[in-house]
Amino acid sequence: MEILNLLGNNGTGAKRNARSRAFIGIGVIAAAVGLSSTLAANISINSGPVEFGQGVAQTVACSGDESIIVTPASSFSNKGADISTIFTEADSLWLSVTSTANITVGMIVSAGDGWIDANTVVTGIDGDHNVYISKDPHGLMPLGGVPVTFSESSGTPVTRTPDGAYPDGPGSLFEIATTGLTEGMLVSGEGIAAETVITQVNLNEIYTSKPDTYDGGELTFTNSKSGVIGSFKLSDITVSGIPDTCNGKVFTIKLYDNESSEPIIVTNFIDVGYGEDSAIQVYWGNGYINQMPPSYAMIHFENYQWFLDSRDFDGECIDTVGTCLETAHTEGSNLPSNSFKVILPSPVNATRVYKITVESQDDASTFTSYPDVAGGGTSFTSSFKDFFLDYILPTWNV
Repeated sequence: MEILNLLGNNGTGAKRNARSRAFIGIGVIAAAVGLSSTLAANISINSGPVEFGQGVAQTVACSGDESIIVTPASSFSNKGADISTIFTEADSLWLSVTSTANITVGMIVSAGDGWIDANTVVTGIDGDHNVYISKDPHGLMPLGGVPVTFSESSGTPVTRTPDGAYPDGPGSLFEIATTGLTEGMLVSGEGIAAETVITQVNLNEIYTSKPDTYDGGELTFTNSKSGVIGSFKLSDITVSGIPDTCNGKVFTIKLYDNESSEPIIVTNFIDVGYGEDSAIQVYWGNGYINQMPPSYAMIHFENYQWFLDSRDFDGECIDTVGTCLETAHTEGSNLPSNSFKVILPSPVNATRVYKITVESQDDASTFTSYPDVAGGGTSFTSSFKDFFLDYILPTWNV
């Protein structure tokens, strides 16, 4: 197995350029590699599929003489791996896909370019590779040949008794406490047809995929299953050993598989009115200006269009997502002072990740954008530093 391949085609280190890049393959072994003055290198730890998605690689950033350590980490989840396949045709309430292997009724359907609505679920599968879904594809629906992903539902299994049930077109409406219930959960009980799933969750009511003959009693709700038992998920990435030359710089982190030149999606904020992101931007403030405390950092997602800092460990990326950024400045953290950790909002199946890129560049007034919260939603471009001075610092008692 080839462990390191640091040379270009001509046998020399890659040339320096304005933006420092590091490429890190992750796998089942850990490697600590000093790259000296090489500013761009491709580190190949695995020659085949990654099994665990864990490893350590040391690489350069911000200058040619100092290095950082990038440590991706994975965790095991009982939830099965997402299933990705290619759709070949689509029409009202169905998709044709190249393979229905491990796709089951109740799974959540998603596509990167937004032509499938959030919380669309699988309501049926036939023997001709057709998948029936709960919502019409719409908008900029492609002609075919693009990936579609199927994920298990993620509700809380529970048994409850509805207050009432009513026919509703192809399905039924139940009045019921909805805490912990999500679209895609399987419904079972007296009078409930096989493979009935929740297609919509509202306040104190749910809609199902099939009509019922329910006449009272408890209903049981369970999550859909892909048939894949457990998986390792890439859950977080720690960047440590950051030299002072990186103060005031912006790190852009991306993940890649071996099937596409496009980076892997690392966030999914579609269900809360935003898009998907394939890049993580982290500003390493670290006392860059006097008001910034040591180990201060901010994180930003392009489609989410908001900044989150590392000051409060209890801070959340968004209402439904936990903390996304941690530093030594974060309350309760045990990280060293020259480090930050990015916790992925949407953990990635570790077997997909063949390469991580970390790019550092100067902060700039047009680097990224954010919404004007008080001014009607108009977006402005800003540097991270200016955003800190204008929006975050005034909220601190300093």
